[in-house]
Amino acid sequence: MNRAKPRAGRFSVDVLLTVMGMAGSAVVFLPFLNNADESPLSVVRDLVRNNPDMWPFGCLAAPFFLSILVTGAALRLLISGALTRVERSFAYLASTTAACLTVIYMAFVIFAGDQQYVIGYTLMVLPAAIVLLGGARLVIRNRKFPMRRSTNAMRALQMAYLANLSLCLMFFYPELGKGAYVAMFTAAVYIADIILPLSMHSARQQAD
Repeated sequence: MNRAKPRAGRFSVDVLLTVMGMAGSAVVFLPFLNNADESPLSVVRDLVRNNPDMWPFGCLAAPFFLSILVTGAALRLLISGALTRVERSFAYLASTTAACLTVIYMAFVIFAGDQQYVIGYTLMVLPAAIVLLGGARLVIRNRKFPMRRSTNAMRALQMAYLANLSLCLMFFYPELGKGAYVAMFTAAVYIADIILPLSMHSARQQAD
């Protein structure tokens, strides 16, 4: 069977997804809520400069910067085909840090919030918890395959981003602004990037 066309097709898809995924970098600068001018960048900047009391919102804002790293990793894979060991380690460190921030906010909401709503809060953080656990399982499973090391590091970044976004959507859904809609578009691109290789691999197996 001729593998040239499938490989060319996969590369074209990777280019398209990389270009579309670049939109995620804009989320850092766009207001996430429609009734406020605060962007992830402004929240982190205010937290660092003069408002430490905003740390819970900093936990939500910081993971949106992962989109910049995802774009960098995707471009690196397109150009060289692989990430270096240092780059992979940095990707895992960044994704783990972002995941920890998401978990910290989840714990803060459940244990520091009004206890009469604890069941409701638990249900609201459940989607993010499922994404985190599913992402961890995916990353751990793929680390067994040397050929997937580079893409697996990018998957870790993407899954941490998706978990944080799902948490934000659950808590701020009625008040979403431009940044939130761009983030949802970016999430759709990441999901496609995760799912398409699996479907293409399955299609190749059936063709063989």
